[in-house]
Amino acid sequence: MTAHPLQPMPRPIARAVRLLAAMAVAAASIAHAAQTQIADEPLITQAEFKPKPNLMVILDDSGSMGSDYMPDVANYATSRFGLYTPQCNGVAYDPSYSYTPPRKSDGTSYDPAVFTAALADGFDSTSTSVDLTGNSRTLTVTMDTAVGSSATTFTFRSNNTAALGAGSFPPGVKVKLTGGGSRVIEGTVDTWTYDAGTDKGTLKLKNITTASGTGTATAWTATFAGQFYFTYRGSEPKLGYTYDTSGTVQDNTFRNQCNLSRTSAWGTANGNVFEFNVITAESPEAIKTNYANWYSYYRTRQLLMRTAMGQALGPLGEDYRIGFMTINKRSKASGTGDAEFRPVIDFNAAHKADFYSSLYTSAASGSTPLRGALSTAGRYFAKNLSSQKTDPMQYACQRNFSLLTTDGYWNETFNGNGGLGAATIGNADGGAGAPYQDSHSNTLADVAYYYYATDLRNGTPGSAACTGAPVNGNPGQDVCANIVAPSGKDTATHQHMTTFTIGLGVIGNKAFTTDEAAIKNITWDEPVNNTITTVDDLWHASINGRGQHYSAQDAQQLSTAIQGIVTAIQDVTGAGSATATSTLDLVQGDGNIAFEASYTTGSWFGDVQARELDSHTAAVKAGDPKWSARAKLDAKSAASRKIYFKNGTALSEFTWDNLTTALKANFQDLCASPARLTQCATLSTGNKTTVNGGAELVAYLRGDRTKEATATNATAPLFRERKSVLGDIINSKPVHVGKPPFGYTDAGYAAFKTSQVNRKKVVYVGANDGMLHALDAATGEELWAYVPTAVMPNLYKLADVKYGSNTSQPHTYFVDGKTVQGDVYINGAWKTILVGGLNKGGRAYYALDVTDPDAPEALWEFTDDNLGLTYSDPVISKLADGTWTVAFGSGYNNVSPGDGKGRLFVVNAATGAVLRDIPTTAGSTATPSGMAKINVWVKSLSDNTAQRFYAGDLLGNLWRFDVDDLVAPKKGALLLARMQDASGNAQPITTEPKLREYDKQPIVAVATGRYLGRDDIDDTQVQSIAAIRDPLTATGWGVVRTSSAFKKVTIAKTGTTASGAAVTVDWATGGGWWADLPTGGERVAMPMEWDGARLLAATTLPDGNQCKSGGASWLYSFGLAGGATKGEQYSPDTLIVGFSVVTTDDGKPKIIVRTSGNKTDVKDGTGLGGGTTIKRARRVSWRELN
Repeated sequence: MTAHPLQPMPRPIARAVRLLAAMAVAAASIAHAAQTQIADEPLITQAEFKPKPNLMVILDDSGSMGSDYMPDVANYATSRFGLYTPQCNGVAYDPSYSYTPPRKSDGTSYDPAVFTAALADGFDSTSTSVDLTGNSRTLTVTMDTAVGSSATTFTFRSNNTAALGAGSFPPGVKVKLTGGGSRVIEGTVDTWTYDAGTDKGTLKLKNITTASGTGTATAWTATFAGQFYFTYRGSEPKLGYTYDTSGTVQDNTFRNQCNLSRTSAWGTANGNVFEFNVITAESPEAIKTNYANWYSYYRTRQLLMRTAMGQALGPLGEDYRIGFMTINKRSKASGTGDAEFRPVIDFNAAHKADFYSSLYTSAASGSTPLRGALSTAGRYFAKNLSSQKTDPMQYACQRNFSLLTTDGYWNETFNGNGGLGAATIGNADGGAGAPYQDSHSNTLADVAYYYYATDLRNGTPGSAACTGAPVNGNPGQDVCANIVAPSGKDTATHQHMTTFTIGLGVIGNKAFTTDEAAIKNITWDEPVNNTITTVDDLWHASINGRGQHYSAQDAQQLSTAIQGIVTAIQDVTGAGSATATSTLDLVQGDGNIAFEASYTTGSWFGDVQARELDSHTAAVKAGDPKWSARAKLDAKSAASRKIYFKNGTALSEFTWDNLTTALKANFQDLCASPARLTQCATLSTGNKTTVNGGAELVAYLRGDRTKEATATNATAPLFRERKSVLGDIINSKPVHVGKPPFGYTDAGYAAFKTSQVNRKKVVYVGANDGMLHALDAATGEELWAYVPTAVMPNLYKLADVKYGSNTSQPHTYFVDGKTVQGDVYINGAWKTILVGGLNKGGRAYYALDVTDPDAPEALWEFTDDNLGLTYSDPVISKLADGTWTVAFGSGYNNVSPGDGKGRLFVVNAATGAVLRDIPTTAGSTATPSGMAKINVWVKSLSDNTAQRFYAGDLLGNLWRFDVDDLVAPKKGALLLARMQDASGNAQPITTEPKLREYDKQPIVAVATGRYLGRDDIDDTQVQSIAAIRDPLTATGWGVVRTSSAFKKVTIAKTGTTASGAAVTVDWATGGGWWADLPTGGERVAMPMEWDGARLLAATTLPDGNQCKSGGASWLYSFGLAGGATKGEQYSPDTLIVGFSVVTTDDGKPKIIVRTSGNKTDVKDGTGLGGGTTIKRARRVSWRELN
């Protein structure tokens, strides 16, 4: 439209208007004062608003758990190397591992063990205390030349099978050398130099206290007072046991080496691969403490399991409900709880103390009745045990988990009488299909399948069977409704048990794998009591129970396994943004594609899936997606990825060598004091050094998975295990960019469109792995990725093994903002650019030239002291002089060093240089304005010249900004209107104003409400929607509610529908209309959309009910002319996170709705008051395409 020229106001009047506006803003009652609270993860996943997961820990208390060797075939005699080296024994002392003391229930740690008084059972202060310096350890050596007792320097080789090594004679250690003829030399090691080439060492002694005997000799014995262990320098794999089909261990090279006698002569077959190491009273304190900790807390399977379980569960609290039982004391599960059984209840301080007491005092005695133990857990969750006293279930949507740990083969008499009531287990998985089924009955896998597939609570609502445990003193709720939320492969909606298993030191006949295709091809053999086949059955049980299996061979792998299970229990899949479509107008044939982004909490990974839309119904077609970005990226090698960052004025590959010294500092010294990664406490010195270097972390962020702390990575478990390289995608809506879509009449644009008509189609999306991803729209393959500089300081958090699992290591947002495309004329040519913010990920914007989607170019990265968290979606337009620009608001929390005032930034699209910085009068460092979402009114869609901008803020203010001296205040901000509730409290505006021309008048539609932080969930303030005419004068309307220029629309709800009659508005002179949403707490927290002359809005009504995915949601339609309203409840228990309006091939409007439960739905647009076709009312911004 063409703006009418306005006469400037006289300066005194203008000054008075600005002063009055500022006073009005300051005087308003502000409901949301202080800095804006923004959650670290989606509000629907907040622990207090979802049912607490139930977990029963089933501990193996069989007699073999007391063993000091692992696996069972590592039961070497004390004369054999295998017992004393981690190469052969999974619980032997490993000097590369940091043995930290276990955790107590209150989060503090046990005292470090003392080398001179180490407890045999560190959890029992009354257990035997051992002086680890009191044992005599010997090594026989052969001198190069005969020496006598007067010598102080000796060169020799070992005369045992054990080889010498760098740690054989540590400096400061006292040693006694004894030779023939009563020759004795006692002294302290001064220096020790080892030559690997000759396998000889040179020892120099000092402080010699004894030198007796006559003559010389070449054969000597070195004696130490302390402990010894052996490290491995051969080429065989660690713990590389292999078995035949009957479970008999194979005598291969590895096995033969482990079985070598420590007293054999040097140089025998397979010898010289174990290095002798000693720890004595003179050894460094850190080494002695590490050894003593191993002795007291890790030396046996039982000690190891206690410590690892206690450490993994330590960070958990009342957000979980955890119980404890052992496989041999399972009959106690009927009771209320004692030292051998703890019920599944809230993991509060008192119960946690009881749990830890039971865990840390469990005895090792008995057999291994795994099937009976797992069936007991299933019956416990069903409240089906005889005379069961406690009920673990509180909600119908609650998830139930069992964690079964064992170190051996099940060996029990089990006739299958483990089902509910009198039911038998039988061949429960017989018809389940691959990879679940087999033809065998009463296996552990059958038990797991039975309690997954069987509805554990099935009865009449209100009956005892369907009434759960009381919650906070309130009566129990219904637990029979089949409303459990699916998650991954765990798709059952009825009440069921999900089974996780850990095999401690046991390996089956089947080669363990996590590859889904390989698992589907497994044929499960019949498990036979007390044989290796039962280990495969343990794995099979986790598959049937839709959980996970871990095979842990040592302390590191066990800790990783338990942590992985804790993380998996937290996994919840959801969506946080609207579905993007390849077109707004659907046509018959291929090409109508929806791009759905999702996230999974707990493990914090994401996906984008492409799904075809039916051109007639707009529904997503059934079947598998056309592609999954997650699957594509996980199959791609890290080395083959193209990942860029802005290096000066150009893009460089995000590699360690390309980073500047300043940028490298973001990834270095993470294990230096104070350590910034949780795992630093348990990493070896060498691994800490590797982490501190920084290069491996950059490789990890690029997708290298070789240093992830998986259960099988024993050498370099440096960083968090990821279920996918692709991070969670929450608020960053996918953007589809193909051929240029705009209708500009500027010189050269038509030719540019023609030249780009066949340009590769790309989907761009930001993720919380720190990257913007460019995905081939046809295949889902990642073309490249981009790491904004502003997120680099926090990227190390992604590598923490506890990332996203607790308040100390919370989930972190990175590239979470909306990405916007645009065609601009810059640097003498037409270009397609991409501009994005970070939301809570940072205080910066970035811009890239993506004209050639295979070869992006850097444009700029922008930050400013007065720019807050970049929640303002960028707007691309141009100034009157033809300069193409990008505009955005100051965002949330623009304080320190910012001033907290709302601002409009307009920057050069080519360079990022500031062209306009227009402040409002609202906001301060104490109460920042929170001006985020903006919109632009353009001269015409064929020109895209900005005439003015509009923005709302958290203080309820609606602002108009002039950028080209077209309307007063020139190049300034006008408070156009204010939104307040009936009590005069500000109503926050967090969505962009929607613009339309109606009856030749500029109309600005706004809605109020916020859904950003924890406190917003409980907010019951009444929110509103308004259509406001801009008179294009220098005076605003004031408070909409109290202004006589506005007409009120009254909305009434009846059941699941709502309606409101239209009011009569004189758009030539009046202000417009407004309406209160009919339910307190109901708010608009996502963008509204136009459908011709209808304004569509989705509302959020948060609810703390644990079985609702965030609360209820409604869809409304408002007639622009007079506010005529139609509304309907979309869902009573799921939130809408976004929606799009499309036109089907027969011209009908359809609303594609995306929900917080990761579902895409289609609503008939005519049901909300629309006609059979969409009215093509006059748009005033290309922004609708983004």
